[in-house]
Amino acid sequence: MTIADALNRISQEKPHTMTDGQMKKWLSTLDMKVYEELMLKRVPDDHVPPFFDGYSESTDDMTELLIREPDADDVYVAYLSMQIDQVNQEIADWQNSASRFAVAFDHYKKKYAREHGQRKTHYFTYN
Repeated sequence: MTIADALNRISQEKPHTMTDGQMKKWLSTLDMKVYEELMLKRVPDDHVPPFFDGYSESTDDMTELLIREPDADDVYVAYLSMQIDQVNQEIADWQNSASRFAVAFDHYKKKYAREHGQRKTHYFTYN
C-alpha cells in the first residue's frame, strides 16, 4: 500500500477535512511505531530499510508504506480513522475506530512475529 492508496481509502471511507500533510504525519507516526517495535526486533525482510526516519509533507505519495501485506491494509485505514475521530472529538466513533485499529494491528503483529524470527542479541560480560 502506498501513501496515496491509504489517503484515497480513508477519503472514501470517512469524509474529512484533514490535509494530506497531517495524514502523512499520522502515517509516519504509525510506521515509526511499526519499525521500532516490530521490524528492528525481528529478522528483517528485503523491504525493511536499514534506517527509517518517517515521512514529511513533501514525501512522494507513491512511497510504499512499511506494512506490505495486502490483508493488513486495514491497519492504516483504521489508524487514520481513529486520528480523524480524535481531532473531531467524536468519542463514540473514536472508540469504534480505536477498537478496529487495535484488532487489526494486533493481528498484524502476531503474523509478523510468526513469520520473522527474533533478532539475536549479543551480550557482553565483564571480568
